[in-house]
This record gives sequence, structure tokens and C-alpha cells, in this order.
Amino acid sequence: MTGKTAFIEKIVADFEKKALIVDFDTQFTALKANGYLSAIFYESNGPEIFLPDLVFTSEIVDKILHTLKLNETIILDSLNGLMDYFNSKLIRGKKTFSNTETLKIKRIESNYRRGNNSIGHLTLFLLKMLFASPLIDRVSIILTSYIPQQSAEGLGIRLINLERNLFASGTHFERLSQSIAVLRYDHDKKRLFYTRILNTRNFPEKSRVLDYPKTFQLK
Repeated sequence: MTGKTAFIEKIVADFEKKALIVDFDTQFTALKANGYLSAIFYESNGPEIFLPDLVFTSEIVDKILHTLKLNETIILDSLNGLMDYFNSKLIRGKKTFSNTETLKIKRIESNYRRGNNSIGHLTLFLLKMLFASPLIDRVSIILTSYIPQQSAEGLGIRLINLERNLFASGTHFERLSQSIAVLRYDHDKKRLFYTRILNTRNFPEKSRVLDYPKTFQLK
């Protein structure tokens, strides 16, 4: 059980709305199958875990749009898994039936860089389509992602600094998110904490910005 899993379980338990977890990482699917999740995941009105392993991208979009229409919470777990999903799609799409294939190293590296660019564009296209949907009003969408600690700290500093240039281009987290939660495990206290930081540019209720960041403890 990871800190991210505990965080999402708390979200599911605290929210009154039903949730859809799009399980790109396949972690929640495995945990549920082995009985490791909290009881709410096994109830009839509990969160739905959707595994997009072998389905077409259009089916994922249809599933998300249907959930938006139902006004349910959507959890995309995770950005890293979403990119891996597109990566596997591109690899399967490029497979040939030839028995032998000879490529020079430089050509492989060039294709790899182009593939990475394609993966990033596909990922951003799906996220842009999701966050730009008129159905998103009053719907909570949570996107999880692993980023290095140094990057997380730098992101937090930029969001906390209320005097920063709000028109400057930042990371995709800053462009898309209303708030960001950073997980931290205290080894001495053996407790998991998360700090919620509001994005001053995207958060509509400006009066609440000064009340954050706030740190919460996960039991």
C-alpha cells in the first residue's frame, strides 16, 4: 500500500459523490482483486475502477465524458501511467510482420525522441479535451503523478508565491490545476501528510487563496 493509494482512498471516503478511477497504473485493479482496499471499494455504490489496458483511446474518452454527465468525481491514476499507455499503443502500432529488422543506432534514437514527443502530444490532447469540456462544471477531476522531490518543492514555491507573474508559462500542473496536493511521509512519526496548495491563477474563489497552503494528516 502506497501513500498515493491512501490519499485516493481518503478522497473516495470523504467525497459524497461516486468516483471513477481510470487505472492507467493498474495498481488499484490489482489491490482490489487481492482484497487490499478499504471496504467502500467493494460496496455496490463504491468507486468504479476502469482499466484502460487494451481498449481504444476513444473508449476512454467516451467513459470519461459519460462520467462527467453523471457529475461524478474522476481520478486519473496516473499521468505517468497515461503516458505509458500511449507509449504501448505507439509501439504496438509500429510493429511489423518481418522476421528481421536492421536499424542503425542513430535512427533508433531519433525514432525514440519522436515517439516521446508524440506521447506527450497525445497525453496533452486528451487532458485538454477533458479539462476544456463544458461538462466539467462542478465536477472534481484529480490527476496523480510522480515527480522528483526537487521538482515538487520548486512547484510548491512558485504556487505559494502570490507575487509571481500569473501570465508566465509554467508546468502543465500550473496550467491545468486549481490546486495541487504534495504527499510527504514522516518516518519519525510514521504518518503520511499531504499539503494542498491553491493555484492562484486557476482557482476561482480568490478569497480562499490566503488560507492555503494547508497540511493534512492521513490516518
